[in-house]
Amino acid sequence: MNEALNAIVSGKADYIINGKEKTKEAIIIDYLNLCAEEYLWYKKGRIDTEVWSAWKAGMIYYFKQDAFKDDIEKQKVQKDSYYGLFEVLGDL
Repeated sequence: MNEALNAIVSGKADYIINGKEKTKEAIIIDYLNLCAEEYLWYKKGRIDTEVWSAWKAGMIYYFKQDAFKDDIEKQKVQKDSYYGLFEVLGDL
């Protein structure tokens, strides 16, 4: 997923995950779902605070990139789908 996320940041037109081409929006939503699951497990005490802090910093980095902003804003409306992730990440 890192390769696809970095392709989005760099403005490349091809986004491939596991050999399958996906749209930018689909990759961002997949990443948001992964991030939300990581947050859920952190809240339940299954992910160490130090690990969560590192993951959170990575999330904030990507979500603040111009290439991500429109898709992130669209998904913020569905905050219940993300276990409160957007609230814990603060102002993006």
